[in-house]
Amino acid sequence: MAAVDGHGTILAYSDSSGGSYTDVALVTSIDGGGASRGTADVTNLSSTAREFILNGFHEAGELSLDVVYDPCEDTQEFFSTQITSADPTLKYYRITFPVPSGTTATYICAGWVTGFSPSVEFEGALTCSITIQLTGAATFTTT
Repeated sequence: MAAVDGHGTILAYSDSSGGSYTDVALVTSIDGGGASRGTADVTNLSSTAREFILNGFHEAGELSLDVVYDPCEDTQEFFSTQITSADPTLKYYRITFPVPSGTTATYICAGWVTGFSPSVEFEGALTCSITIQLTGAATFTTT
């Protein structure tokens, strides 16, 4: 199996999972969005080794991204508005991975913006780290 280059990965947001998505501009990295599932330890006095069962709940975790920050860019202004709003709205996020040979791989999840942290360096570009707390079940598809 060949490694897949991350260049060309697109993060977008929408009001609904099947709606029209808006690509986020100037993204430099995306992290998270992975799923986890808890377990319960059911080891007992007659066990011969540790025993676990799945607790049945899927947790989508957090999605974080870094951008070259442009305060006037509409898709980045969306995140600053979401974090400062008294009534933020649940949004859907889609990551489209650049899979070779004509295949499309997407990860769709819902979440709330919970972090927005601009950063300034003396001899560097303005950047911003954004955190999204995911909720509900995420879907990963390839077509």
